[in-house]
Amino acid sequence: MAAAGSPTAATNAITRIEPISSDDVARAELGPKTEALVRGLKSHFAAASQAPHVGPLGLPPVDNFAIASMLQKYAGEARENFGEWQKYLHFSEVHYTRNLIYSCDDFELLVLCWGPGHASRIHNHDKSHCWLSVLSGLVSEQLYQPAYIQSDATLVLRSEAENTVATGGQATNDCPLLLLLKEAIRREGDVGYINDTLSLHRVANCAISSRDATPEDQPQLTPGSVTLHLYAPPIRRVRLYEPGEHKVYNRTPGYFSIHGKKN
Repeated sequence: MAAAGSPTAATNAITRIEPISSDDVARAELGPKTEALVRGLKSHFAAASQAPHVGPLGLPPVDNFAIASMLQKYAGEARENFGEWQKYLHFSEVHYTRNLIYSCDDFELLVLCWGPGHASRIHNHDKSHCWLSVLSGLVSEQLYQPAYIQSDATLVLRSEAENTVATGGQATNDCPLLLLLKEAIRREGDVGYINDTLSLHRVANCAISSRDATPEDQPQLTPGSVTLHLYAPPIRRVRLYEPGEHKVYNRTPGYFSIHGKKN
């Protein structure tokens, strides 16, 4: 979403574009394996869009196992197909970057590039499903849940829906107490899933050196860690949680590069 540090620091060269039309895959100039993944996702979400949206967030129904399997297959072949996704590798010395592969009304697919020490803020995903898979390197994912303190000083979890922050403002003073629920280390080929009914999260590059991030006897593909992210539908708004400042910032995510071309 946004880099760690001050919200006024340099960001992802924010640029938004109109979603690619439903019948236009060629415009994205995808490699064959990437195009196969996109077409598989388009087929799945087209069928899902005909069903009623479900749950408190009104998320489109999905077959999580089927989608995770598609992403895991792509990530598992990342070394073999490096030439296809190499054009999306745009690293910044300042913070991680969001690089668009493909976007339509139903979903968007991005490559995120993480340099040394790069991390996101704790953030939500609004009314979108989010899948994360690791193409190269090693990342940590920390899961958080808002909480409140009862009269007996017991910490009690509360849902993200109960902690909605009003939109339209630069920031609020309503950052709740956030409890760390779990931390997972994700390696090449791993896939994770999250939505706002489950938790908030923070992602960080935790590879100190190439030997930390790669299987034995295999060279590091990239100068930092690289993750593939799928959001369904595309994320138009996120909340960034800054416990140290007691604030929550509203942001519109953007792209550092589009279809391999840096903005």
